[in-house]
Amino acid sequence: RWEVSAAAASASRGIGMTARSVVAVSAGHWEETLAAGPYAAASGAPLVLVNSRRSDGAQPVQAWVQRHSAMLDAGVVAGSANSVAEEVRDRLSARLAGR
Repeated sequence: RWEVSAAAASASRGIGMTARSVVAVSAGHWEETLAAGPYAAASGAPLVLVNSRRSDGAQPVQAWVQRHSAMLDAGVVAGSANSVAEEVRDRLSARLAGR
């Protein structure tokens, strides 16, 4: 599901979505994913899923952010510290900063 969400984000670019941001949320907390969906849709940003239970749980999203970094100005990590680990947030922030 993580790879699929990154692929869907890529496809959204292919059909004309031009948002300069991305919304990341834990796939393991459906209620937070459900709440983040309308925000992502209203802002025109793709919604990508992360697996915060594994140290490399954001790898598919990190790779997507890296491939699209020239088009991104910002990102939102939706959810609590219990659902998206600080390490995952830090890795995504670093990717958005170009590191």
